[in-house]
Amino acid sequence: MKDIPRKPFLYIFIAIIIISFSYSLIYQIRIGGDAEAYDEIAVNLVNNHEYRAGYNQPLELDGSISRIGPGYEMFVAGHYLLFGRHFWIIWFSQAILYALTIIMLGMIALRLFPALKSNLKLVYVVMIFFGLNIDAIQLNGMLMTESLFLFTLVICFFYWYHMSSKWHSWIILGSLLGLLTLIRP
Repeated sequence: MKDIPRKPFLYIFIAIIIISFSYSLIYQIRIGGDAEAYDEIAVNLVNNHEYRAGYNQPLELDGSISRIGPGYEMFVAGHYLLFGRHFWIIWFSQAILYALTIIMLGMIALRLFPALKSNLKLVYVVMIFFGLNIDAIQLNGMLMTESLFLFTLVICFFYWYHMSSKWHSWIILGSLLGLLTLIRP
């Protein structure tokens, strides 16, 4: 990877962040459904230190435990704890995660298929097309698990591809896969 120019990767990374985050700011999709539940749980994690959706019913009837998580809710709660309850910060973080995912996928493709090094423009075009995927851009503009899940999945694959055969590498990979399961089982 040392002989590959880094500027195109940087330009693609910045462009994807700008496009994804701009979409989020322009459309400001209202939270509802799962996103509303993720928000409520994150607010309760920060304010009351409890993993639950609300306080209008007993804990044993609370539906938060049946939701996907708790990885994404803790991701959102961490943002709320550090920056306050501002959706645009989550949108920005998700745009960064999405851009990093695309860059890592480009790097993985170059390692898996060394012949692509002779045609880097193809790699850049594929990264741009994937970065302009409207479904992913829309999901980055919502409180949804997909951005964090996809990022963690690619990190797992990236680590697996580069890991050694030592026992601690398997523990790290198992921990990453466990984290992936906590985000979206």
